[in-house]
Amino acid sequence: MDIKEQEIRNQIKNLRLQLPKKNLVRKLPSVLSIEEVHKLFSVITSPRDLMLLQTIYYLGSRAGETIQIRKCDVYLKDRYVILRAETTKRKKERRQPIPLNFVRPLQQYITNLNEEDTLFKIRTTQRVWQIVKEYAEKADIKKKIHPHTLRHSYATHIYEKTGDIEKVKELLGHEDISTTQIYTHVSQKSKKETVDSVFK
Repeated sequence: MDIKEQEIRNQIKNLRLQLPKKNLVRKLPSVLSIEEVHKLFSVITSPRDLMLLQTIYYLGSRAGETIQIRKCDVYLKDRYVILRAETTKRKKERRQPIPLNFVRPLQQYITNLNEEDTLFKIRTTQRVWQIVKEYAEKADIKKKIHPHTLRHSYATHIYEKTGDIEKVKELLGHEDISTTQIYTHVSQKSKKETVDSVFK
């Protein structure tokens, strides 16, 4: 093997090392437009199911956090809800703001509940997945969605409106900003779809 051939092989090797590994490439999450969110809500006839999906979207909560919410965790006057999540290391708790437009529906829903009652009386996140899938099909939403899609949509819509990724990080309860950065990419994808739909 001559020197020139060795140099070429080394260059190829270096290029391979620079290529991203497949398992490091993060797939962008599916996100609903605001119109699709309202379309989804419009087909729900069950008060509990409607409040369940609205809670996930308007609070940006995880399914596991949502089914743990009790009436005593809801502070309507101060406009926040206590969300609890369990990780492999520890239990986490945060105060999540309630949007103004969601205060009245939430107040009406919890009126007849006891303080220690969970809002939805659902035991597993799998059941939440089933409920979301059922109504997504009923609303004829073609995207593959699940409960976390509503959380992704919450984050994306806030970022598109504010451009403040740090604020999105806080609202999602992320510890590392790198986890939140994906929403900047989702937002760019959404903008491209918008211009594509206009300039066909």
